[in-house]
Amino acid sequence: MERPKFIASCSFGKDSLATILLVKEHGEPLDEAVYCEVMFDKDISGEVPEHRDFIYNTAIPALERMGVKIIVLRSEKTYVELFTGRVTRGPKKGMVRSFPICGRCAVQRDCKIRPIQRYQKTLPPGTVQYIGIAQDEQERLLRLEDGRQVSLLAKYNFTEQDAWQLCEKANVIKLVDAVQ
Repeated sequence: MERPKFIASCSFGKDSLATILLVKEHGEPLDEAVYCEVMFDKDISGEVPEHRDFIYNTAIPALERMGVKIIVLRSEKTYVELFTGRVTRGPKKGMVRSFPICGRCAVQRDCKIRPIQRYQKTLPPGTVQYIGIAQDEQERLLRLEDGRQVSLLAKYNFTEQDAWQLCEKANVIKLVDAVQ
């Protein structure tokens, strides 16, 4: 029987970077790390510029040197397109969307979740996804899908502070510090 594919969700914050460091430290299987970049428009990232620079100029090259394959996803829709687009159904049909509303943000849904879901449909059944959720985030841990989503931080009893210290020990803390 062939082993399942293992992917790591990666935002390039302390928890997802610590998860990848734990993969390497403990010899856990990992086929690729997946990052979804929300774009402001077709040419400009929606990430904070310092974080985007860290991701592309430091983190991705460092992970690739460690042998980690990085997959970068982007939505066909951008923030600007959502902001200036028209509502297509419901009582506000035809109106300009304008500013995203907290808790009902089309940017998160259309620019981040949908590209990830589309990508996940291309993965073989039984794929395991590492999610960077620390041991001290019990509510979030309870939402993980059994067997399909795994927190290595929880498996190895790492709190958010422990994740921070692991990144610090690996000399990525100064870079992550600007992001947190």
